[in-house]
Parts: sequence; structure tokens; C-alpha cells
Amino acid sequence: MALVLGSITFTDYSIPEKVTFGGRQTLSVHKLLGGDRVVDAMGADESDITWSGRFQGANATGLARQLDALRQSGTQVPLIFGSNFYLVVVSESKCDYERFYQIPYSVTCTVVSTSGGGGGALGAVVSTLDDLVNGDMASVATDLGSFASGVFD
Repeated sequence: MALVLGSITFTDYSIPEKVTFGGRQTLSVHKLLGGDRVVDAMGADESDITWSGRFQGANATGLARQLDALRQSGTQVPLIFGSNFYLVVVSESKCDYERFYQIPYSVTCTVVSTSGGGGGALGAVVSTLDDLVNGDMASVATDLGSFASGVFD
């Protein structure tokens, strides 16, 4: 599963086993004489989206700080997992510093929009995905260049 929160891409051990999402339908229930009811559906009320994982490796501390900076900023950021797109605010982040290379974390995001937040946020999502692909391609090109120079030297 791919998971992107703002500028953070969760990879390897940081990818959670599960992401909890969903919500309720807001209802207005009118109880009438004789036990009858009239129920008005008022709209979806999204639950917070939560997950946990482990930052592992040389950049674990940097990723934990980046995650906490998102919480501190209160900025609305895109959240992408699987085929789901949300615009969220990181309402809670917790990191357990075990070692500089091993930091379990948990995240709670409050949903602002379930449609990716319109053109601006969706543009940020597409830009984030483009950046990921371009970064992977640059890494492959560098690796191939290093390999080729070693072979032909």
C-alpha cells in the first residue's frame, strides 16, 4: 500500500498494516406520539483517520520531526492511501524515540474534505505523486550510470 501525507511518503517499515477511516451519518430523529419516528439524514460526518507504524533507518528522526511539524503547523494537506484521496489536518502525532534509527509513531488526521479538496489540493496530490515518480526515475538513472561506469572502466 502506498501512503502519502503532505510531503511525507511512508515506505518500508513506516507503511502501516491498516488505516482506519469511515464515519457516521448525522441524523435528526423526531419522536412522534404513538412511537412513530421521522428520521432526517443530515449528511456524512467523517471520523478521524488513524494509523501507526515505525520509522526505521538513518532518516527515522527526520521523518518523525517532519510528521510532528505537520501537526504543529495545522496546515491542510493531501492524504493518499490506496485509491483514497482526502484533504486533512494532522490533529495528533505521537513518536516513541527508541533509537535514532527506530521510532514507532501514530497519526490522527481530521478530515477536511473527502474529495481531495478540489483543484488546489488535487493539484498538490498530483504534484506529490509526480515528484515521487521523478525521484524514483532519477535514482534509477544514477544507479544505472554508476553501474555503467564500473562496467566500462
